[in-house]
Amino acid sequence: LFRPQLDRLGELVSNQLANTPGCRMLVLVGGFARSDFVQSYVINRFASTQLDIRVASHPAQAVVEGAALCGLRPLIKGRRIRSTYGVKSWVDAEPQLDDAREQKSFVGNPTPRVARFEILTRIGDVIDLDHPIYFDSYTTRPQQSEMKYEILVSPHRDPRYPDDPGVRTLGELILPIKPADELKETFRKIRLHFIFGKTECSVFGEDLSSGEKREMVFDFLD
Repeated sequence: LFRPQLDRLGELVSNQLANTPGCRMLVLVGGFARSDFVQSYVINRFASTQLDIRVASHPAQAVVEGAALCGLRPLIKGRRIRSTYGVKSWVDAEPQLDDAREQKSFVGNPTPRVARFEILTRIGDVIDLDHPIYFDSYTTRPQQSEMKYEILVSPHRDPRYPDDPGVRTLGELILPIKPADELKETFRKIRLHFIFGKTECSVFGEDLSSGEKREMVFDFLD
């Protein structure tokens, strides 16, 4: 009855271990960890890893105690990124590096351009909590009233294009901005701030021309 769930659990643990070099201990906590069947499955599955596998003396209580300790004395200083995240961005093509099939020509721009996977964080990187990661871009039209950013995710460390194998669109960020007729600059520099917290990532956009900052709406695509 529980074998499919245990196999899924085993896959998640294996993936986490692959992204956590140097891990030497695996501790089972939570009410489910009291099961002899679960303990036997984990021990047998990871017997070849030389991990020190232990079961908390009070598995269910350990979760509550850990949460209380974290609240009283935060222990999490950074987050290990489990995928490579980036933004779809149109940039000038590099003829020697970019596939000709990826290059596009646009009216008014003599240089071919390509859609690029602009990397924000790579899989396996450790990001300090509340430390912002910046992404800069520019408006393309004088009357532009919003900026849209396609957020990409990949299981690989160095994707180059949004259509590389394994790359998928996580969602779309939308930032309302003031039209150019309200500002002196026709084309403005927009900066995104990605801030990784303990359990979530927050994003806000900053119009460097006006100094205006806004929380951004994240639209998960189906």
